Amino acid sequence: MTFEDAYFKQKVLKHDSLEPFGFITSEKGYELRKPLMAEGFEDRLFIDLEGKLTGQVVDIDFDES
Repeated sequence: MTFEDAYFKQKVLKHDSLEPFGFITSEKGYELRKPLMAEGFEDRLFIDLEGKLTGQVVDIDFDES
């Protein structure tokens, strides 16, 4: 079980709160990208249509996680 699965296991997804928070809607779900304090890195969160959350920290210069 991933950290995301364990943390959000008992949570209920409120779709109407995602866009005001900064998520962008796509055909596959919702995505949020936020720069981190360390330059050159960003946090990417994705929620698929079934409500499963995945996240990664990405090196923007190389587009690598």
